[in-house]
Amino acid sequence: RVSTQSTGIWTMRRQLMYLKDFIFTCRDRDRLVAEAGSRVYLVTGAHMFSVKDLVDVQSGKLLTFLRSLSTSWLVHVSSCELCKVKGSICEFCHDPKPIYSFNLLDTVHCKSCGSFAHRKCYSKEKCPKCLRVTRRRIQQAILSSNPVTN
Repeated sequence: RVSTQSTGIWTMRRQLMYLKDFIFTCRDRDRLVAEAGSRVYLVTGAHMFSVKDLVDVQSGKLLTFLRSLSTSWLVHVSSCELCKVKGSICEFCHDPKPIYSFNLLDTVHCKSCGSFAHRKCYSKEKCPKCLRVTRRRIQQAILSSNPVTN
């Protein structure tokens, strides 16, 4: 039971950390952050817990709190025009429908370049943004090693 709780807590915290990037830049930020109360640290970093949080893990209260906060923030993002436009376009398939970092089941975060892609599209070896960045670095290195002379 505790193992299942732990997995759920880590998943919810990851989702909330991605959601915070939307919430913290929204015009409704103060109201939405207030929903976290004194536990806002739970969405700003993955590894901080209070003693109360650890007690609440055992009782299931922490997971319930995180789910409630996540649901509230997801409802807001899906209805807020400012938040909705912060989605990304998949670098692989270029589907015009935005993808969102907090959709953990459907998206992948490239650890090299930071972009997001559909899980079904993603290939670490062929990440378009990584390839562009690498190509740009090579071009810059070539240009800097061949100074133009007049």
